Amino acid sequence: MANNAVRFPDRGLIGVINLANEKPGVLRYADGVEAALRLADEYREAGFAGLDLGAQSSHYSVRRMSAAEQIDLLVPVVRALSAQGHACAVETEMPEVISAVAEVGASCINLSGKAGSDEVLALIAELGATCITSFTPRDSPSDVDEIDIDRDLRGRHLEYLRGTVRRLVDAGVQGLVVDAGIGYSYRMPYSQFAKYQVETIRQTRQMGRDLGYPTLVAVPRVDNVWLISAFATTAIESGADMLRCHDPEVGMVAKLLGFIPGEVPNY
Repeated sequence: MANNAVRFPDRGLIGVINLANEKPGVLRYADGVEAALRLADEYREAGFAGLDLGAQSSHYSVRRMSAAEQIDLLVPVVRALSAQGHACAVETEMPEVISAVAEVGASCINLSGKAGSDEVLALIAELGATCITSFTPRDSPSDVDEIDIDRDLRGRHLEYLRGTVRRLVDAGVQGLVVDAGIGYSYRMPYSQFAKYQVETIRQTRQMGRDLGYPTLVAVPRVDNVWLISAFATTAIESGADMLRCHDPEVGMVAKLLGFIPGEVPNY
């Protein structure tokens, strides 16, 4: 990793910065370095400990970006954020992208989908980067056809993540964070999926005990601040070590519950 890389935390709030506005619905994104720096400052002021950057959305409806496209979007932003002392994760599974962002300051790779090839795992280990690994029932979170909650999702994340953790440890990866994958999108009514998300969040403490690594909950991004706050509160009360969020306002919830230090502003 680059000399200016800031170690990725193993506890706290992680703010999401998307660099392409491809995902349906309401989404905060940065269309360049200056916009990314502004969003990063908002997260920092709200008490966030790190950032998760994505050039390529994991949503099933968007096109797949090439490595060159991802690098063009990510490298200038990671370089600028690292220079400002931000701990940066990048969501990608491409080795060319991993090498490029690590060279300019990324200290964590958020692997979306399966754990990746042996080449990818060896590269993460060689770089000394932290790895976020998450559950999805297919090779990629964009493969969502005929996903069924009971058959493919409910209760399966622990078994899958045990195998993934073994692979990563065997490859020499030192820093690990485990994610049950509730932040991915599937083709089903959201009211049905939201109940599964809450069920799974409530298993977070047990997941951490079973796997022995810090846990991350990806707080769902919805157009309702009350629902976002409810998900964040449930995650904190269920023992999550880290919350990955699109909204700096979650910082207020986290301070109120004592998850991060700081005073709640007067209201």
